[in-house]
Amino acid sequence: MTEDGKSWGEKSKHRFREIKKKTEEAAKTISKGVGEATDALTGKKVENLVSEYSDTYTKVALGLHQDLVAQGEAIKNIQVNRDKDNNILNGFTDRVDELENIAHELREDSDAYTKVALGLRQDLEAQGEAIKNIQVNRDKDSNILNGFTDRVDELESKAHELREDSDA
Repeated sequence: MTEDGKSWGEKSKHRFREIKKKTEEAAKTISKGVGEATDALTGKKVENLVSEYSDTYTKVALGLHQDLVAQGEAIKNIQVNRDKDNNILNGFTDRVDELENIAHELREDSDAYTKVALGLRQDLEAQGEAIKNIQVNRDKDSNILNGFTDRVDELESKAHELREDSDA
């Protein structure tokens, strides 16, 4: 036995395993290097890269095409909606114009109606004054008639007295 507790045989096995492992790694590295050199010399590597990039770019191009088609449809939908919205807005604009014309006519009619109403008010005020004057005149006439009636009654009474005096 050795100082570290391992026998010479165990150490040898361990070294042999390490050498075997390093040899396998070296063989893989050499094989890979030889494969790459062979591919580089034969153009296989370039062909694989071109094929890989072509596939990738084709997928990218197809994806972009699909995106463009989808965006084209979205743009068409936006245009259709814009046209619908424009038609609705044009309808609103026409309706607003119509309502403005009606409002203008109503203002004109309102002005005419206001003038008519003011004229009627003036007529009513004048008629009210005329009615007051008639009432005042009627009251005067009634007073005159009452005075006349009283005077007639007096005269009839005197005439009756005179008749009675002349008959007696």
